[in-house]
Amino acid sequence: MRLSSASADDRAGSGDYRDAETLFRKKPISQIRDVETATRKQIQDKKEELRQLVGNRYRDLIDSADSIVLMKSSCESISSNVASIQTNIRSLSASPVSETPKFSNSNPARLRIYGIACRVKYLVDTPENIWGCLDESMFLEAAGRYIRARHVHFNLTLSNNANADSCAEWDHTKILSIFPLLQHQWQIVESFKAQISQRSRERLLDPGLDIGAYADALAAVAVIDELDPKQVLGLFLDARKSWILQKLATFGGNDNNAATGEVVVSVFCEVLKIIQVSVAQVGELFLRVLNDMPLFYKVILCSPPASQLFGGIPNPDGEVRLWKLFRERLESAMVTLNKQYIARTCMTWLRDSGGEVVSNRNGKYLIDAIATGGELSLAEKLIRETMDSKQVLQGVWTGSRVFLGLRLSCPGVGFES
Repeated sequence: MRLSSASADDRAGSGDYRDAETLFRKKPISQIRDVETATRKQIQDKKEELRQLVGNRYRDLIDSADSIVLMKSSCESISSNVASIQTNIRSLSASPVSETPKFSNSNPARLRIYGIACRVKYLVDTPENIWGCLDESMFLEAAGRYIRARHVHFNLTLSNNANADSCAEWDHTKILSIFPLLQHQWQIVESFKAQISQRSRERLLDPGLDIGAYADALAAVAVIDELDPKQVLGLFLDARKSWILQKLATFGGNDNNAATGEVVVSVFCEVLKIIQVSVAQVGELFLRVLNDMPLFYKVILCSPPASQLFGGIPNPDGEVRLWKLFRERLESAMVTLNKQYIARTCMTWLRDSGGEVVSNRNGKYLIDAIATGGELSLAEKLIRETMDSKQVLQGVWTGSRVFLGLRLSCPGVGFES
């Protein structure tokens, strides 16, 4: 019983360590010293914990103070920039807008150098502009950009330009000394002439395009190669003859003997479709009907005002004058072809095309694949159905055959006027 009572007293005493009087009354000296040691250790631990807590919070406080100062500086900078933008916007709204920069600098030499630099930049930008037009199949626009770049280069290479200072002649040598890459850049631009011509001619060989695409390609070739309407008409018909030869080339090899009558008749019909569509498109492109301008002339003679074509060049008076002279020469060369000439040219082309259809290929005629009278009768029926079909000329100007005064008969049999 005494042990139990002592144990209870120990438990009670352990909870009263904070009461010094009770501790001294109930505990021996050795235990009191142990309690003292433990208490001092707890005090030291709490002091260290407090020291760490204060130190960490102090560093956070310093970092926060630096961030606040930086935020204050950034806000002041943003406010200043916003105020500057507002001031600039008000000044822009109050000043007149101009497409090309104009300067009131009284130094003629500086103005001259600036004008030359703008023209050099125009030449530098030209290759990228032409490439973009070629990628988008805008061949006439590419040709126009090349012509305008040629005018800019011509003005750059002129001696004693009217805008130059009378005391300092800006000849070609001096310009090259300031812009040494000018000649190299012009060589790059000049190489596009052949590319524009080639890509435009290749465009004419692509079947199934809208007639506007062919008109654009023809106009580009006429501008870049300086062709007159008669040459353009011949170019168009030569391209269509290439279509026919491509169809017939299927039977130009060793497989000619294996061609069946049905396949040969289908080729005849395809060739006839090409002939019909080509004649119809010739009328739409080149034949004037009443007061309606032919499509080719509409495309090639359409151009925005010259003042809008030399953006970025200050005072492009020389370039505008050259462009207007070019347009005048182009308009004088683009004479509308008369109906009789178009009819004769188409008739010659029709005879040549018919001759290709019935010509001997590797010692054998295509018509020889039709072995019996029944096949021949069926071939004639299919060919005449193709001639009379409205679907062949769907989407093209069907009235051209009437105005041309032509009537197509079977390929190889003849063409009647």
